[in-house]
Amino acid sequence: MRAKDELDAMLGAARFEKYFAVAGEDVEKAVQLYRWNTRLAGAFHSQLSYFEVPTFFTQDGRTRTDDHQRRREVTLSCRGVRRSAL
Repeated sequence: MRAKDELDAMLGAARFEKYFAVAGEDVEKAVQLYRWNTRLAGAFHSQLSYFEVPTFFTQDGRTRTDDHQRRREVTLSCRGVRRSAL
């Protein structure tokens, strides 16, 4: 098992300290808790993509539609066409 100083350097002292404190200052238990948390976060992250991608495309579509409308208005105003004439 690695020494706490090595783990602090590798993972960051502030991050590992939370696990170390919860594990009752037992390095081995803190590492087990850290690994468990990493697996849990990985499982959550893989499921998150099912919501992230459709949300991104929905927002991206709205942005593109808004940008297209703005560009159209600018182009028409440069040509002297009033918005009310549309």
